[in-house]
Amino acid sequence: MASRDVDMDAYGGLGPTIMCVIWTELSVALIFMAMRLYVGMCIKKPLGWDFVWAATAMIFGIAGQGFLVGAVANGMGNHVELLDPHQIDRAVLFDTISISILLIGYCPGKIAIIAFLLRIQGPTHVKKARFLYFLAASNVLLNFTQAIIIWFQCDPPAKLWNSNLPGKCSTADHVNSDLGYLQGSWSSATDLILATYSPVVFRRLQLPVKQKIGIMCLLGAGILACVCGCIRTVQIHRVRNVTDRTGNLAYLSLWAWTEFWILVIAGSLPLLRPLFARMISRLALVVPRRNSTQDVSPKDSKSSRIPMASPNKVSEEPSDLPQQFARSESQEHKSEIFVTKHITVEREVRGLQQQSQEEPWLGKFDDFASPSRPISRTIGTMV
Repeated sequence: MASRDVDMDAYGGLGPTIMCVIWTELSVALIFMAMRLYVGMCIKKPLGWDFVWAATAMIFGIAGQGFLVGAVANGMGNHVELLDPHQIDRAVLFDTISISILLIGYCPGKIAIIAFLLRIQGPTHVKKARFLYFLAASNVLLNFTQAIIIWFQCDPPAKLWNSNLPGKCSTADHVNSDLGYLQGSWSSATDLILATYSPVVFRRLQLPVKQKIGIMCLLGAGILACVCGCIRTVQIHRVRNVTDRTGNLAYLSLWAWTEFWILVIAGSLPLLRPLFARMISRLALVVPRRNSTQDVSPKDSKSSRIPMASPNKVSEEPSDLPQQFARSESQEHKSEIFVTKHITVEREVRGLQQQSQEEPWLGKFDDFASPSRPISRTIGTMV
């Protein structure tokens, strides 16, 4: 009975907040990835390397978050005085595994954005491409080094999560913290560079100003990941406070995972623009359809009616018509009712005709119909 009470008390403190935040972020990231997959398979084929890297980041994220859930279930986010030693050891161990997987998962997440930018700017910008390659390589080097050093900051390594073991965590612990500041600072700087890189690509393109701003806003959503990365870097000082390890490590884990999921979501936003464009174009057709149906009144249809001849009726000379039809023609015309079966509105979708001719890469974003092909819709049936 006592052990059951301890297990119930293990889940508390910042733990429920961590669970709510990370599962919400994961759900949003999965929805955006599903939409991205739909765009790549049904709208803009084929899927590029940027999707492969993003999917790899999702796999690392789901795996690492599973260990974070185990850490929270064992007391991560709660204070050590409310936990037993075994719970503290399991919580720190699971959280360390989670952070290690997370550091590796940052790499494909950033490479996915870099691969997308390389695909957009084309192979002609060699110097800019080398700069993007440098960003990818430097982040991979720092993140993998940090993920490895975490496990060797104590001698023996098991003392990292089991403080009762004999040994020390002094020198390597400071090295890990210093490297954490370097990795966090450079990771945040990379997020900021990638988020503000779009003006370099789009400044010379002949596009409307509103469209440039829209694309830049989609690409600039990574600034939020930069902000979370800065907050996460500031929280590294909590790692050195060993008096309340489960309570202090929770803040670092919360902001680290928030940065990761925002990075995945922000990297998917620009790829969803063809889907957003298709939804807006269809909505633009539905609204005029409803308005046109309401604006057409019976008087308008009656005044504009035109007698339609039957397609099987052969035209005859007036002299050959029967006299009865000639005499009663005026009377029948008064009681005749004409039916308007279809009102068709043709709308020409111009899209980005001029820009698509001047900038072929624009097809990577937009999915409009052919500029010269009208789109017809039957908007009502009236009698």
